Amino acid sequence: QKIPNYHDEVGCALYLQFFEKCPQAKLLFGWQLEADPSELSQSKTFRSQASLYIKLLDTVVDMLGPDIELLTEILVELGEKHW
Repeated sequence: QKIPNYHDEVGCALYLQFFEKCPQAKLLFGWQLEADPSELSQSKTFRSQASLYIKLLDTVVDMLGPDIELLTEILVELGEKHW
């Protein structure tokens, strides 16, 4: 969370990558299939949704308590495999 505007930036990057891999998913979020990624990332609605999603994930992770270290390790390994 050391990135400025962490929730917005990470959320947008996550959604844009998701839409790149699965363009049809844009429709589930109310976006046009042809929606340009650069236009999406400038949309206040898009950025708000992306930010809320990351805040939700942060809350879920915070609720894990003492098991967070193990989960962090697992998620980091999983992330490395997918990037």
